[in-house]
Amino acid sequence: MQALRLVCKAPQRMAGLRVLPTLRYTPVVVRMTSRRMYSTTPQPPAAKPATPPPPPPPAAASGPPPPPPDFSKYNHVPKTTPEELLSFMIIGQNVTILDIRPEEEFNSAHVTGAVSGPLASLESLGTKLQRQPIFIYGTKQRGYEPQCQAQIVLAKQGHKACVIEGDVKDMVKAGFFYEAEKDTIFS
Repeated sequence: MQALRLVCKAPQRMAGLRVLPTLRYTPVVVRMTSRRMYSTTPQPPAAKPATPPPPPPPAAASGPPPPPPDFSKYNHVPKTTPEELLSFMIIGQNVTILDIRPEEEFNSAHVTGAVSGPLASLESLGTKLQRQPIFIYGTKQRGYEPQCQAQIVLAKQGHKACVIEGDVKDMVKAGFFYEAEKDTIFS
């Protein structure tokens, strides 16, 4: 689509286009796409920020660096996003949301209705949980290893469990409510 230039002093609307005046009374034409506006006029290149000095070289380590962790052993564990869980709950499914973080972290902030079940005490807690789908969240780590370990323990006990790919912040952003000692979850 070719950019149009119109000369006018007030904003106008024409066939899906919004004309926005600039300081020189030369309006810029932008195309409206859903709720976002994308400019169709070329923009001048942004000035590059000053580059910081390079970091000092790392201290000489003894031996090669450790290999990255292998999370491929958890590829079989079912995972879901907070948005998918919320839509699952909206249609009326009863679920248990299990927070496997330590008790102190759970008390500082957790999703409303979540059950605290630290990974260390999960085997004894598994017998007390209801036989409904269990969704597990914890801290945000690459690969969600603790959550995957909890899912494996619960699956061995006969529960249907799934790992939530996110932490408390991600779940609140998706639309869940949360309880916290202080409102510092997004600060």
